[in-house]
Amino acid sequence: MQWKLINSEIVLERGLEVIKPNALTIFKTEFKGQLNFNGETIKKPSEEIKEVEFLKTPFDIKLQLYTDNSKIFIHLILYSNEHEYKINRELLVHDYIIIEKKWLPLLPGKKEELQELLKQNSIESKEITLRQALELKKAAASVGIEIEESIKKEILVSDASNESSLFTASLYHYQKEGYIWMNFMLDQQLGFILADEMGLGKSIQIIRLICQRITKGKKPFLIVAPASLLENWRREFNKFTLGLNVHIHQGPSRSGSPNHLKLYDVVVTSYETLNSDYFILKMIYWDMVIADEAQAIKNPAAQRTKAIKEIEKNFSIAVTGTPFENKLTDVWSLIDFIYHSYLPSQNEFEKKFKNDIAGAEEIEPYISPIILRRKVDEVAKDLPEKIVIDQAITLDDLMIEEYESIRQSTQQNLSSNNMLASLTKLRMFCCDPSLVSENTFISKNNKLERLMSIIEEIITLNEKSIIFTSFQKMADIINKQISDYFGIYCKIIDGRTPITERQEIIDEFAGKTNSAVLVLNPKAAGTGLNITAANHVIHYNSEWNPAVEDQASARAYRKGQNRPVRIYKLFYVDTIDEVIQDRLLSKRIISETAIIGVQGESLSFNEIFNALNVTPKK
Repeated sequence: MQWKLINSEIVLERGLEVIKPNALTIFKTEFKGQLNFNGETIKKPSEEIKEVEFLKTPFDIKLQLYTDNSKIFIHLILYSNEHEYKINRELLVHDYIIIEKKWLPLLPGKKEELQELLKQNSIESKEITLRQALELKKAAASVGIEIEESIKKEILVSDASNESSLFTASLYHYQKEGYIWMNFMLDQQLGFILADEMGLGKSIQIIRLICQRITKGKKPFLIVAPASLLENWRREFNKFTLGLNVHIHQGPSRSGSPNHLKLYDVVVTSYETLNSDYFILKMIYWDMVIADEAQAIKNPAAQRTKAIKEIEKNFSIAVTGTPFENKLTDVWSLIDFIYHSYLPSQNEFEKKFKNDIAGAEEIEPYISPIILRRKVDEVAKDLPEKIVIDQAITLDDLMIEEYESIRQSTQQNLSSNNMLASLTKLRMFCCDPSLVSENTFISKNNKLERLMSIIEEIITLNEKSIIFTSFQKMADIINKQISDYFGIYCKIIDGRTPITERQEIIDEFAGKTNSAVLVLNPKAAGTGLNITAANHVIHYNSEWNPAVEDQASARAYRKGQNRPVRIYKLFYVDTIDEVIQDRLLSKRIISETAIIGVQGESLSFNEIFNALNVTPKK
């Protein structure tokens, strides 16, 4: 009998007979001195196949996932303590490999184990989908096969084509990359979490994606958001698109017909309405269901979480600036929404991944491929120095009724002597009903809740903020809410604060290593102070004079500030809040061509009359 190498295979020849021994037989003959085969004496393989070096140490197998030209590929890597070789899957025919003139024995059973793993995940070629890659990672971990991964989002985001006539805005470079990545994820039949920091334009990226899907003939789309933000979504669509049919499904006059809802491209509804209209919304097959402020579904046991997960759709998308809040179960719930069954059951997940840093690090490789998270500091070169974020908020029904009562009473008692003062009560009510009456039964204030959500996200970034409000009582409410709920540094500077103490408070604020908040009056603290330790400015209520608001924002947006400043403007739609916003915009347009110094008290009678005729809608 004679050893021969035929097409990368070690064989024994006896005349015309060809025998194919396995790796163990070859190993024993070469290294253990068992120089016989079926009763016949044979030589060591290396004595007759001199061109091949026979290695003694068995090789393990791991998988390598990598990206190339926006595609994902899989390679096999054979490795021992001393050597490592990358091979294509097609070479895994025997329980050994001959590569670079070296014979490499595999650990017993490794070939069969790997082939079964690839078969179970329907992997038949070296190019695979992202879904296959994720499932393979999960399955490989369960059988102890290592995966080496180099899937890079920036490589996948390589094609900026596919313009849409429906979309009328321009995207920053990083927003375009985000949109292309999201489009890639859908092509891979996967949902995702868009978790960009505040101010980076999560909604405009989602709107761009929806426009692209519509051009492909896909619809309808369901956006579920906090009730106070439904109008904000509608305005964003009106601002950035042309020809889209967007409908807010909310309130007592909403349709109970699924066929009626199917007429729209996009339906925007609240989590509360989702609960009550679950069976109607479930009768529609949506292309995408988008959970805005998706931390609202972090509790897997909540009814809203169960409802949104059971709505029929092609893709689930979570939009949140705070994907990680209190515990890893929050993340489990979001992933379960966008990719059901990818992670273990909730009980198994909580047992396997401890709620600590080690647990977070262990779970991170599994979920990072389906989360897009960019920070302001990472894309600062693409951003303007000042990012203005309008937050259009809706009143709930109880506040609408009370607002209307105050508005009509003011309208009836309006006189030329108290025109500006007549609007102050409405402005105060839009801050908080308790500013108007301490006996109010209204306990829900959507604007205050939105403020707390913004502050919560700022705290997760470990950054500082300043909040402007015109009213002392509102400053006290905000200070107490933030101090009690978050337990962070929060101080007030307004007319009650001695001038000699103001700089001391600012220095103390700047010296805090963690998140901190200052609540300021725009007149008492809106000029002369330098507060560049903060890069978030929140206008809780607007001022009639744009110069007052701009000077207040300039406390943080000034020389010495080395980060983009995010300026949030909170206002209730169809109220005095929005009237002031519109007036500020018109005055700023005028100021581009002329220097103006309009003070609030210079309001015309027509402006006041028009303000008192604006009625919020239920």
